[in-house]
Amino acid sequence: MRALIVSDTHGQIRSVTDWMEAQAETFDEIWHLGDYDRDAEGFKALCHLPVYSVKGNCDLGSSGREHIILERMGKRIVLTHGHLERVKGGLTTLYVFARSQEADLICFGHTHQPVIFHEDGIYLFNPGSPTLPRLGMPRTVGIAEINEKGIHLSHFNL
Repeated sequence: MRALIVSDTHGQIRSVTDWMEAQAETFDEIWHLGDYDRDAEGFKALCHLPVYSVKGNCDLGSSGREHIILERMGKRIVLTHGHLERVKGGLTTLYVFARSQEADLICFGHTHQPVIFHEDGIYLFNPGSPTLPRLGMPRTVGIAEINEKGIHLSHFNL
């Protein structure tokens, strides 16, 4: 199972879909981690893949969900934007939340900074932002490959 992970697109998905087309990248699904959760509809229309999306702090008035829990290849995955877990102040609250959900992987956004962190069997993963990276950071997306051997996470610069 291979998932494209994006966050903090802020209404600009074309750079991601252009990259997918140019690289001939193939995915089974897309996980959108908020800001703007309505971009998930654009991904569905352009990519014709299942899209799972949570709302972020910029998704005011959205009826979207704050968290989604997925089961893939025997692994438990939590999708969140991260603002409720205060990830700009560190990853401790996010890690505690992941542990409480018995997650193998928790994917979050909000900081616009790519992160891969692993401790005690739990991965914390932020794909960064493909459109509005923080100063000095590249525009990035994430990829999760989950199979019988485990979880493999990576970032790709756009």
